[in-house]
This record gives sequence, C-alpha cells and structure tokens, in this order.
Amino acid sequence: MNLAQLKASCAAYHQKQTDELTINSMDLFLLAANNARKRAEQLHSFEYMRCTATLNIDGVTGGQFSAAVMDSSSFVKMKEVLTVSVLRSGVYYPIDFTRADIELERERSALELDNEWWPYRYPSDSQFSVLQSMQTVVQRGQGLYLYPRVSAIAQGQTNPLPVFLECFGFLKDYVATDLQTSTPTDFFIENGFEYMLWATIKELNYLFQTFVPRQEGNVIPDPKLERDEAWRDLLLWDAYLVDSHVTRPK
Repeated sequence: MNLAQLKASCAAYHQKQTDELTINSMDLFLLAANNARKRAEQLHSFEYMRCTATLNIDGVTGGQFSAAVMDSSSFVKMKEVLTVSVLRSGVYYPIDFTRADIELERERSALELDNEWWPYRYPSDSQFSVLQSMQTVVQRGQGLYLYPRVSAIAQGQTNPLPVFLECFGFLKDYVATDLQTSTPTDFFIENGFEYMLWATIKELNYLFQTFVPRQEGNVIPDPKLERDEAWRDLLLWDAYLVDSHVTRPK
C-alpha cells in the first residue's frame, strides 16, 4: 500500500472524490494523516523510530535537540535520547547519561557519606575537568548538558564536545510529493495501514460528518473502536518485532 491509496480509501469511506479533500488549497488528508501519525509517535516509540545522531554539547550552554544532525533523512528531529557516546582514540565509548536531578542526587548522596560508608575516589566527578575523558551528560527539556555545570571553559580545553547519540526520532511530515510514489512512504503505511486508515477517517469525520446518528434512525457509529483495535494490533506487532523468540524476564 502507499499514501495515495490511503487517501483514496479515506475519500471512499466518506463517499467523496479525492479532490474534495482539498479545501482552500489545503490538503486536509495530508493534515489528518500527519496528525494521526504524530499522535502515534508521541504515544509510543516504535522500533522503526530508532536512529542515531550527532550533537555538539557546549560546556556552558549545552546542545539543543534541534541542533542535532540526524543520520537518516527520514527523521526531522530527535524525540528521545537513549545513550550518549564520546570519541576516544578512534572508538566511541558510552558515558553516563541521565536526568539532571538524578545526577545532582548522586552527588549529594556521595557528599553525605564518609570514608567508612563510601570508598573515597580522587578526583570526584565534580573535580573532573568537564571536557576530559569521564563526563556525565544530563538532559533538561530538549537540551543536553555536561555535568558538573560550569560558568566558563578553561583555556586549552576542547569545546564544544561532539557526542554520538542512540535515540528515537520523529519522522518527517507527509508532503504532496509523497502522493506520487508507488512505494510505502514509511512503516506506518507499510505495516500500520489499518491504523492510519481509521485514524485519518476519524479526523476527517469532523468535517464531513459521515459517521453520525441519522434522523431517520440509522446510526453509523464513529470509527473510534476500529481505530483503537488497529492501534492495539500495531503495538503488538511492534512489541514482537525484535527478539520475539526470547523469553523476557518478569
């Protein structure tokens, strides 16, 4: 299936011609399809949304998700960071990555313990140069920052710090040219066609009022049930996409 077939199917269910889905030069099908997919991307991180990116993290101002360079043209921006690695002697090594409040709590807890409870390590994380081999990267909102936070970069230190990210990304929006291709635009069209069909039909229903109670007594229900069933099937497919034969621990 492809995006053009999805558009034709949505138009048919609403008993419209495909050109009737365009009003005031706005293709309402593309708007509805993008909304349906973006809602799905916000609710779940699918295996096919896994990607990689590179980002420069300034020691003072950090690095924003919007500045990341995605390693695939299918993605428009990062959704979620999984791991952070830095290049050392030609090899990318993973470094500590967590939320900002977690790292602060670690440091506070360590400072409260004496040598009898906690092995003393010199230098501590707070004493490490922020741009040397061992760092912690923390996330605040849509930005990554080095910990501990500094007010200035010392002379001779490399700045910004380039990092390699394993992450989830948001897919690029559907555009008019995607309607011209005969192949599936993405995995939502290829493997989640039923969900996209009912979710798009439901959104267009606000305009065309196809699925509403009729005065003559015939009730055509809203396709919410069909959409939700297709959504559950899509999630189940994704859950078994990788290592489906492996027994998962409870």
